[in-house]
Amino acid sequence: MLKIQSFGNKSNFPDLLIVHGLFGSGRNWRAIARNISSDRQVHIVDMRNHGESFWNDDNSYESMAEDLKEVISSLEGPVDVLGHSMGGKASMVLAINNPNLITKLLIVDIAPTQYKHDQSMNISIMKNLPIADLARRSDADQILQKKLPNNSLRAFFLQSLIISSTGNTWQLNLDALEKKPLAIDVGTQIPHGAVRAYVMGERGINHEEASLEEIDEMKQIVQEAVKAGAYGFSTSRTEKHNDVNGNLTPSITAHKTELVEIAKSLGEINQGVLQGISDFYDFDSEFDIFKAMSKESGRPISITVEQQDARPEWWLQLLDGIQ
Repeated sequence: MLKIQSFGNKSNFPDLLIVHGLFGSGRNWRAIARNISSDRQVHIVDMRNHGESFWNDDNSYESMAEDLKEVISSLEGPVDVLGHSMGGKASMVLAINNPNLITKLLIVDIAPTQYKHDQSMNISIMKNLPIADLARRSDADQILQKKLPNNSLRAFFLQSLIISSTGNTWQLNLDALEKKPLAIDVGTQIPHGAVRAYVMGERGINHEEASLEEIDEMKQIVQEAVKAGAYGFSTSRTEKHNDVNGNLTPSITAHKTELVEIAKSLGEINQGVLQGISDFYDFDSEFDIFKAMSKESGRPISITVEQQDARPEWWLQLLDGIQ
């Protein structure tokens, strides 16, 4: 099982599991875990091929999600999960495959989308560092300055370099990390607006209320999409999303019944993640829709949190609602 460290005591709140990112370890989050453990128990882990946890050539997100499943089972979950970077992607897979193990999911600095950059250059730099000849970590820092001028980045990498009288080594399985597949770097959800326009035509585009027959057809399309590989269903209720002509997205005023019924279609097949974004001008009614979608379907939901210039504090209300 993964190396785990715990802070605080059990309480009425769910435990919080913090999952670090690529090239990191649980100790990156140690101070934060300790500081937020006053009212709940907080756990940090070293992911496979990182820190003090085991090494394995399989570094896929599916395998990492299974590691987290084992940890949560040992904690007698479900738990809240905070996933950062690589740990965020592993946590997404965990939520998709085992939604019953997670009460709330917070993803930091990563999204289920394709990124144009990779870490091959940094891995190559670390692999080519002559660690056997080093007497101090500062020697490694001096060598790395030529290829890594960023002081913070060098310090971050070098925290995983162990200088010892018995032999120097990385706490990172660089060979496995170098071979790591894309996994969910490329992922899509089926969008509500497109489905609504397809089923309802001009009526959907003009934001008219869907009939029960139209809702049933949308449910069938969403189910087929998720069974075919979509990660879930997303709905937009924000003025920021427009078509090529500047018109508001067809889903912006969709009735609660329509959204809840579509969400329940994922519950019927026990697959997929729900996602929503809203301007939350009427916070109570909007949040009630998202809450009902998750509760009625039994599927996990993610809600976009943002800060707006006109309402700089409203996001705190959203976080309180999620809590």
